[in-house]
Amino acid sequence: MNFRIIIAVVRNPEQQLFEVHQNGKTIAWADMTALHHNSYHIGQLKTVGRQLGVW
Repeated sequence: MNFRIIIAVVRNPEQQLFEVHQNGKTIAWADMTALHHNSYHIGQLKTVGRQLGVW
């Protein structure tokens, strides 16, 4: 997912970030989940880079 889309959604003052939807989740929850997921993969790339001696 493009981070610009996530940032645009969060910065939109008309967006109800904490409104609970039918699935029991909020948009704030979805945004934080996407950010945590991507951060995890960035950490994986750094770990592999260190193991290969790139970083």
